[in-house]
Amino acid sequence: MKIKRSEAEVQRAVCKYLAVYYGHSFGRVNNTGSYRHDLKQYIPVPYSLKGFADLIVFTAGRTVFLELKSTIGKQTPEQKLFQKMCESKLAKREYYVIRSVAELAEKANL
Repeated sequence: MKIKRSEAEVQRAVCKYLAVYYGHSFGRVNNTGSYRHDLKQYIPVPYSLKGFADLIVFTAGRTVFLELKSTIGKQTPEQKLFQKMCESKLAKREYYVIRSVAELAEKANL
């Protein structure tokens, strides 16, 4: 039986693994923006690229982009486009869709 995890749970577990257990340098990206209670909506972050990966990991000469998803989460069209940009012959960057710490270790070798 597969364990169901929300995207927030996956994000917390992956960040903890990268920071505490493995010591990688990484950054978390907030593309959602800030919630304005008075307007009851999110205000986008200026100059942010729609579809940008959730985490960027710098390790051993590698730059790895991670898109974190729940057990059943799917990439948006913008996220798929960003993945293509990362994996293009020009950029030559690693990009992975990750749903668990185990998948991170397996796919990205982190």
